[in-house]
Amino acid sequence: MKKLFINLGAHFLMILVFASALRAEVKLASIFGDNMVLQQQADVAVWGKARANATVNIITSWNNRTYSTRADGEGVWKVKVATPAAGGPYTVTINDGKPVTLRNIMIGEVWVCSGQSNMEMPMKGFMNQPVSGSNEFIAAASNNLIRLITVPRATSLTPVEDFDGEWKLCEPENVSEFSATAYFFGLMLSKTLKVPVGLICTSWGGTRIEPWISETGFSKFDWVKLPDKTQPQEKLSQQTPTVLFNAMINPLVGYGIRGAIWYQGEANRNEPGRYRQLIPGLVENWRTVWDIGEFPFYYVQIAPYDYGPGGINSALLREAQLKASTSLPGIGMACIMDTGEKDNIHPADKKTAGDRLAYLALVKTYGKTGFACEGPVLKEMTIEGNQVRLAFDNAVNGLTSFGKELSCFEVAGSNRRFYPAVAFITGPGVTLFSPSVNAPSSAAQQDPETGEWSLKMGNVFFRDSSDDPATEYITWDAQLEANFRQIEVLLNQLYVISEMGATLLGGEDKGNSNMSGRALKFKMISPLAKAKRMTMQLDPVIKNVIKLVSQLGGNDIKDLTNEKITIKWQDGLPNDKLEEAEIIEKRKNSGTISTKTVLMEYDQMSEDRAEEEIEAITEEESMLTPTMEMGIEDSVGVEEGEE
Repeated sequence: MKKLFINLGAHFLMILVFASALRAEVKLASIFGDNMVLQQQADVAVWGKARANATVNIITSWNNRTYSTRADGEGVWKVKVATPAAGGPYTVTINDGKPVTLRNIMIGEVWVCSGQSNMEMPMKGFMNQPVSGSNEFIAAASNNLIRLITVPRATSLTPVEDFDGEWKLCEPENVSEFSATAYFFGLMLSKTLKVPVGLICTSWGGTRIEPWISETGFSKFDWVKLPDKTQPQEKLSQQTPTVLFNAMINPLVGYGIRGAIWYQGEANRNEPGRYRQLIPGLVENWRTVWDIGEFPFYYVQIAPYDYGPGGINSALLREAQLKASTSLPGIGMACIMDTGEKDNIHPADKKTAGDRLAYLALVKTYGKTGFACEGPVLKEMTIEGNQVRLAFDNAVNGLTSFGKELSCFEVAGSNRRFYPAVAFITGPGVTLFSPSVNAPSSAAQQDPETGEWSLKMGNVFFRDSSDDPATEYITWDAQLEANFRQIEVLLNQLYVISEMGATLLGGEDKGNSNMSGRALKFKMISPLAKAKRMTMQLDPVIKNVIKLVSQLGGNDIKDLTNEKITIKWQDGLPNDKLEEAEIIEKRKNSGTISTKTVLMEYDQMSEDRAEEEIEAITEEESMLTPTMEMGIEDSVGVEEGEE
């Protein structure tokens, strides 16, 4: 028995010694590890955990220098080490009693790569959505000068200190899973600068910009509702403001970087005005928390894509991105108007996006010369008689369409009725004219594939010697026009037919509206293709319509919170398909606006019967097309072709 107790005591002592040894082993944040790249010629931070109040020594092999610091009561420690010019491989040893050595470390250029799915899209592509030429680049990917790390998807209501990930070598199996845009960016940098490049990808497809900003970054954006921190973490949406910053950016904050690249915006396309403020807001937020000065930040302008009838034209988001590109020092935008795909929101050509981001960095950050980094941007529009002349910046070597016909341009007079225009390249830029417009005042172009009314160069992409396309141009109050279009979309989503403009503007007499002599006309029909039982609740849409109409100059429009709007169904719609469930007439604000509530329900019917009814109604010409027709006219009226 005595021998048994002796043996047990010996085992217990061994366990204590082993546990003590474990406690002595320092733990680094996941961003530090074998194969990492540290930013060259900088004081870079290294941090982790050790024994409480322990002394931690860091030895760097490139200068054999020892840096010492003391962990706090929780064992947390942080120290800055000086890095040399690009080179490697090196080692870093961290010791608080038991040494840990990081190996195969390179010194070079480090970039954070973030955004939504077009940044997240790996070199191997998504299912049924390949990356052009990726197989060749993956096969040839063995490159010791490039290192990769990906932050996994995660959300958090509070800042997180670490993540689960590790640096990987640039080998085919790793490159295949890594961001294509980020990889092509890093490849161009490494080839041109001939230095190691570290790429940190932290992205999540389909996300808005708000989740990527910290709580302190919203001080200027009072329209953003910050989350309730008591809500269950498991029910947290990745679209919630701050949650991606907390989980996927905060663990990186402080790591030595040269700059960041960004590819996002599709999820915010319906709020271009706010996005124009949020993108520089994100930049300022990241720069503040990193505390290394105004590091460069370059982003991709979203590509053209057919988003369908819902929402507003994505050209307005691209315009917001363009204007934001000059809002702060050290930022820039890569235009990819020529790589968009009508039916694919993830363009296959990721190399162009990565290369153009790299051109921006090479010229603006690294001071390279002899090549361009930006495409033409509209400088000014002048009118000479019936001709519109467009001049461009960033076109020192002129413009070209590479032999393509310049098509789809339109010009308009003061009433904004657009007519097809003849376009041709001249010495200073592009000249437009239309036989239907004698006194032009605006210019635009419509994409023949997506059908978007567009504020852009469109499907013909002018380029200068850099081979970069021209970005979109604006020659009138685009936001005013967008408000009209947004109203159209909101009503379109309701599938209603209504003389909505007259109702909203305070009466049937359009001449009494406060729209500076302009009125809205809406015509719409509910397609029975959408049939099946449904009830239309109008409150959220009404609020948006009222807000937009007010922005257009309807100063007498009052807030109709919790009110409804008049709905009139076109004569000829079969009565047995509808049931008026409730009609309530209300007045508000001294009778300024009279509104009604009409809740409609479709009879429940089979798909086959719905199709039969649609065919019958179409033959009888009792229905309009399932799209809204909207006109914006002077109150005195304008005849077709009269300018």
